[in-house]
Amino acid sequence: MNTPTPVPFGDPTKVQSENNAAVRKGIFFGCGGCLLVIIAFVLFFSAIVGVVLYSMRSSEPVELTLGAAQASTEMQAAIGEPMTVGWFITGSVNYRGGNGEASLQVPISGPMGSASVRTLGSKKVGGTWDFSEMTATIEGTGQTLDLRRK
Repeated sequence: MNTPTPVPFGDPTKVQSENNAAVRKGIFFGCGGCLLVIIAFVLFFSAIVGVVLYSMRSSEPVELTLGAAQASTEMQAAIGEPMTVGWFITGSVNYRGGNGEASLQVPISGPMGSASVRTLGSKKVGGTWDFSEMTATIEGTGQTLDLRRK
């Protein structure tokens, strides 16, 4: 009596397709899981950077710097109108108990060129911003302009 030995794992005629399916699952869950973690980290980091850049861009010292640039006839002649603030503002704006300090490098561009404005200022409780420096350097020419109102 020859009884066939039972097949321990699945149908022997489908070994190749089952093997391929197992490999696909391993790649998807192995590499795919790592890829999902990496994508989640990149999205989280990008969200943090976006929030920081947006808060810097919408801060009062940046808005006052743009207003001073737009009010300057020299800046209008150098880079044109309309002027816009770039996204990559460097520096810091700090508020403590109503007092504020700003040390910024603000990129501003217009249709005829761009400039980088160095802004240093402070604010006392309930007061207005007092800028010790607001100097624009026109890119390309290197011309410097004082944007503080005299």
